Amino acid sequence: EHYREGARVNPKWLTLWLNWGSLWLAEKQPSQAATVLQRGLQAIPDSEELHMLLASAFSAHDQIDQAIAAYDGALRLNPRNVLAANNLAVLLVDYKGDQPSLQKAFSLSRDFEKDAPHPLFLDTLGWVRLKMGQQEEALRIMKDAVTKSPDMPALNYHLGMAHFQAGHPAEARVYLSKALKGNDLFQGRQEAEHVLAQMKG
Repeated sequence: EHYREGARVNPKWLTLWLNWGSLWLAEKQPSQAATVLQRGLQAIPDSEELHMLLASAFSAHDQIDQAIAAYDGALRLNPRNVLAANNLAVLLVDYKGDQPSLQKAFSLSRDFEKDAPHPLFLDTLGWVRLKMGQQEEALRIMKDAVTKSPDMPALNYHLGMAHFQAGHPAEARVYLSKALKGNDLFQGRQEAEHVLAQMKG
């Protein structure tokens, strides 16, 4: 009720919309969060933060096309938003995978090695390159990412898959096993389990 009243009194108050959307996300109600954030964007259409939070809400609700559009919105407002570029590239590769999507993902991520060498961003670039068939480059970049952050399951999964596709079964087994060591849920966990079982079989 307080948020509703605040939005009525001052619809241009950015913090109110961000807090209201975040509250719904914390309550595990992404569709409610998305509704609130879309209302916020009607009031403040040039808010990069609202576009980012809306993209998170859509992703949490598996509305991938809407999440892609929201990240695009954030990048239109700020082409240097590396997190938006990274998250958009990941969605394009993991959920689309067609040639135009891969090209766009590559153009979003190709400068990460130079400009944003964080392990998660490096991993995205490596994963994009792997999907584009650039195996050697993918392995080189992903090894660097895993060296910087050795315990992240998704990074180990990606490197394991790169080794698997390159015909390195021993290395693939090491990294896929490491990815599955904990109970973390990550995009591709089922594929990692399937490939590992196949290799043991």
